[in-house]
Amino acid sequence: MEKQTVYVVQQIRWEYSDEWFYRNGDEPIKAFTRRAIAEAHRREQEQTVREELMNISPVDEERDWPNYWSSNILYTFGSLESISSLTEETFRAKVQEIGLPDFPFEQFYVNAGPIFNLWNNDWWINAWEALKPDRTDLLWNLFDRLFFFEVVEMEVEA
Repeated sequence: MEKQTVYVVQQIRWEYSDEWFYRNGDEPIKAFTRRAIAEAHRREQEQTVREELMNISPVDEERDWPNYWSSNILYTFGSLESISSLTEETFRAKVQEIGLPDFPFEQFYVNAGPIFNLWNNDWWINAWEALKPDRTDLLWNLFDRLFFFEVVEMEVEA
């Protein structure tokens, strides 16, 4: 049998364990025979999810507490390196360039060692009003290692 390379766009399933997010059972969405088309589809899907997340209020109005996704997703990934290629200094500068308040990196320790509270609830709530809709992509682009979709190359029988 002849083999063919396909490029599968799959959704990364992030699960929350009351302490952090972890990947759990990624889901194939669509397969393509050309990587460029698969990457374009991945970017489109990524943008849709990012827009949905940015439309979630950082405060759960009924409970008057921070919303699960908007306040916890980045906090629970642990280190800045896990979600961004930027140094802390560059990250702070870029946040201020976007027009948001200085980012309060807070270091604390868990069994595995130091981690940073990357999505401080108070910061997010205060920044919510300052974040203009046309600036949300600039904020998301700082998290260049945090994705909800990826392209995986596979060999299938033709």
